[in-house]
Amino acid sequence: MKDDLVFKQTVYEECEGLSKEDQAFLDIMDSGFQMSASGKWTAPLPFRTCRPLLHNNREAAMKRAISFKNSLIHNPTKAEHVREFVQKILDRQHAEPAPMTVNNNVRIVFDSSAKYQGHSLNDVLLKGPPLYNSLLGILLRFRRESAWSLQMWNKCSTTFLRGI
Repeated sequence: MKDDLVFKQTVYEECEGLSKEDQAFLDIMDSGFQMSASGKWTAPLPFRTCRPLLHNNREAAMKRAISFKNSLIHNPTKAEHVREFVQKILDRQHAEPAPMTVNNNVRIVFDSSAKYQGHSLNDVLLKGPPLYNSLLGILLRFRRESAWSLQMWNKCSTTFLRGI
């Protein structure tokens, strides 16, 4: 196969330029990612600079918690699965038991996509650069291989271009 400059693979083939938000995310991580005194890595939450104010969603969180508690009461199998799941998280030290307050209130948040008054935590956080290979790069590599038929290339590239 002759050396074709159009389909020549380079070290930068899979790299896309960073957006301003991607660069802001990396800057926040570079400056705030650190090891704690206990030897665990901690990272800051990468908040957007211009973001809506997140309102106190305690009331909505309590409704969800009560609903979840009731579902565990009525479904013992689900309750056991939740216990096992939380125990795995604790065993792997991905979380730690929260210290009890004077009135024993503890707030656990797993659903950062939950909307309250039109906003969620995910809405105000930077997402960071993509960590996957570009579809175009993958298709170009398949195109270059001799086993990849021209008919298959036309079908896939037409589908891909239709999505753009």
